[in-house]
Amino acid sequence: MDICRFHQLISITLLLCAGVTVAQEAPEGKSVAVSTPGNLPDPARRQIIESQALRYEELLHSGALDEAENLAKRRVELAISVSGTRSVEVADALTDLGIVQLRRQLYDAARQNFEAAVDMIIESENRLDALLVRPLTGLGNTHLRSGQAQLAAEVFVGAVHITHVNEGPHNAAQIELLESLAEARLQLGDSEGAKGTRDTVDALLQRHYGDDKLALVEPLMRQADWLHRAGFILEERETYRDIVQIIRSEKGRKDLSLVEPLLKLGATYLYIDSTGAQPLSGTATPTGEVYFKRAIRIIESNPDASWEISANAMVAFGDFYTIRSDFNRAQSSYMDAWQLLSEDPSR
Repeated sequence: MDICRFHQLISITLLLCAGVTVAQEAPEGKSVAVSTPGNLPDPARRQIIESQALRYEELLHSGALDEAENLAKRRVELAISVSGTRSVEVADALTDLGIVQLRRQLYDAARQNFEAAVDMIIESENRLDALLVRPLTGLGNTHLRSGQAQLAAEVFVGAVHITHVNEGPHNAAQIELLESLAEARLQLGDSEGAKGTRDTVDALLQRHYGDDKLALVEPLMRQADWLHRAGFILEERETYRDIVQIIRSEKGRKDLSLVEPLLKLGATYLYIDSTGAQPLSGTATPTGEVYFKRAIRIIESNPDASWEISANAMVAFGDFYTIRSDFNRAQSSYMDAWQLLSEDPSR
């Protein structure tokens, strides 16, 4: 989608003097516009806006979405009173509002507020300004999660182009956008295009985080999850092996952060690669059981292992045996988990 099309998509009305109408969801699920007063005579409004932004982040991270949404609406109101109705500051506040509405699955309201933010930035700056990336990311994710993968892909492509213009073709800011673009292409049935986009992500990760191996772990975990959903099981398996190797070399062979990738690595042996790819020559461990056992040993040897980590690993091991129809071992693993959970009523 060309960015100028957003001008035609704006369905939110801004009241130039009294305030701004921010899109929110009606109780019955329909999108409505609610006017909030913009005339707040507080001389310290900018400081209030900054403190509210920090509080908003705290509420968002803690999962207090209702409070975060209400605070975001107040930030829109204050931003209007300071900067007028169509400004970069208001666009930033509308973007925050859209983000929390996206978290709450209020897709129509989120879409309208992201579009309004995009429109304001284009008017205040230009169609290629770096400030557009944040609301475009939100807009693309809104389309993606509401089942409009084609619109999402078009938005992500436009946002990636903006990062190239402002930061060069190899910038790290595009990684999240490319991950989302790969997901949109996968939903559209373009597995080849999706895989090509993920390969670009992998190259960018190595370029930007190659010297900081531990920084690669989180994005590689996301990549492995995506590869699983796309059916690239053999590549998923190799990705988890890379993660395990990174953690072992950087944090030691008994670090608890090895448990999750080891369990996921073992689970890859329960699935068949749907792409027709062949295992690497010399690949050992035909069942993956050894990785589950390795994870259990790490937990048992680590005094910092919580009961949650232990119980989850035992259940995962039980699931592994269940799928393999090894019911005696599955029952034993489930019983170990049950016994652990029963030791304390609070569990």
